[in-house]
Amino acid sequence: MLPPGFKDVVGEDAERINSAEALFLEVASTFGYAQVRSAPLSYVSDYLTFGSAAAGRIFDFVDRGGRHVALTANALVALLRAVSGADALRPAEPTLVAAAVTVARHQRKPLRSWTQLVATMCNEPDEFAAQLTMLRLWAALLAGTGCVVTLRDHRVVDTLADECGLGATEARDILHRWRKGEEPAGDAAQLCDRLSRLSKIDHDQPVTAQLREVTALEPALTGRGAQVDRVMRYLDRVGLPCRLDWNLADVTEYRSDLCFEITDPGGQVVAEGGGYHALAGGLGTGASTCWSTAGSAERMAALLAPSGTPMVHLLDLQCADDDFFLAAAAALRRSGYRVRERWGVTRLGNVLSHLPVTDESWFAVVGPQECAGRTLTLQHSARTAAPRQLTVPLTNVEE
Repeated sequence: MLPPGFKDVVGEDAERINSAEALFLEVASTFGYAQVRSAPLSYVSDYLTFGSAAAGRIFDFVDRGGRHVALTANALVALLRAVSGADALRPAEPTLVAAAVTVARHQRKPLRSWTQLVATMCNEPDEFAAQLTMLRLWAALLAGTGCVVTLRDHRVVDTLADECGLGATEARDILHRWRKGEEPAGDAAQLCDRLSRLSKIDHDQPVTAQLREVTALEPALTGRGAQVDRVMRYLDRVGLPCRLDWNLADVTEYRSDLCFEITDPGGQVVAEGGGYHALAGGLGTGASTCWSTAGSAERMAALLAPSGTPMVHLLDLQCADDDFFLAAAAALRRSGYRVRERWGVTRLGNVLSHLPVTDESWFAVVGPQECAGRTLTLQHSARTAAPRQLTVPLTNVEE
């Protein structure tokens, strides 16, 4: 039983949303993320314990069975419960999972729908490794879409709070009351004043200049500055536009470490994430650390499915020649197709059943017969267009 105005499908937009989900899960799998199933419902009390930021983003209603349940725009709680219930968490061993969680879809307003594409890493001891894995996943997914990443280091709040003799939870409570208009006093006023000075740093200047200014204002942040600089340098190499934001007054009650937002060219938030250690610990799932991101399938559908550009799903049947497979992918790209490579396909029927059925979606199987004849047969996923033949030249060099 969904809230009024919502239903399970979106009509003509459903195919594009499903295509965005499939692409996200496919890209996530190449980074080692395992797919899990996650229920979109949870008890209201789960969300209300995580503070006002979560409480303001839920549908709260009573289902037909009389249970007080909620739908949330942030599916991390439901996902962590699903991972824990599936016994997928291993102590002291990183666990990477991804899920497309359909929370609710609006009848007439697709961008008010909530289908969350969630990637979560638990029990990863290396903060840098977790952050880079997350950000590389989104960089691979959103390459060429004009999206920009904004980074905020929430550990800055914890560090300055410790300098002021405050705890991390206490500091977040102070900031929450400060946003509500309450004037801080004593140690709380000192913390707010120091954060206010940082917020005035110009984020349009080079990263190195920003970090010099940060350490000049707050020498205790030298270590965090080095961490942020390391992440920014790597993001620059993978080609994901990124900027820093030092306005930390709106730090949420349950986030930690380096957090980020990804916005599209129009300024709409497409995905967001970061550290959620306090939240994971509160759920008792066995996760000591948790980095997670969630993106909107509805917003990504508009970015990831450029109309008129055919997408070929190239399926390698393991017995095929790798050189020919690479040459086939290169030939398709030279011919104007977008190509999604699937290596080592063992259950062809299962893979074909999960391909997006759209006018732009094609697939080609690469097996011994194709290798011997150096030809590909492109078949239309929706079966509304005739097959196409492509001859693959004698080269395996990608452009």
